[in-house]
Amino acid sequence: ALGRRVKPSVVQQTLDLAGVFAVAEGLAEQSELLLAAEDDWLLCPHGLLAILHLVRTASALDPRWIALRCSYGFNGIVLRAADVPSLREHLAAHSTRRPPDHLVYEWFSGEWHRKARLPGLPYAAGRSYRAYRHNVWYHIGHVSTLSQP
Repeated sequence: ALGRRVKPSVVQQTLDLAGVFAVAEGLAEQSELLLAAEDDWLLCPHGLLAILHLVRTASALDPRWIALRCSYGFNGIVLRAADVPSLREHLAAHSTRRPPDHLVYEWFSGEWHRKARLPGLPYAAGRSYRAYRHNVWYHIGHVSTLSQP
């Protein structure tokens, strides 16, 4: 929400994610796609096949898609390796403003660009983001960084 300060633990989580994406940038030549997965989620049986189906279907509908979702929060987000630097920069630049799962949404939807009334087009302009109709992950976590004091 506007005017509320993001807790230091959440800022750190966002910066940690930006750091992970910085490492992933170095792997971009080895893979076209990246799957963001949190450590307190388990992939459901046949989940990888469902994700592959999502990638193929989304690519047939929009070869330039920017993000695919098959879970909640920052889990289960499929990204193109070429887009990782832009997301990393967005997370690092805005870590004190919103939690990371909110920042990733505003990045792939272009929401921040519109709200901030920035000139030009957002990075995601003309590219779709899609969500799979099922969550293919099972959450085993009990403690959220967001709910900690």
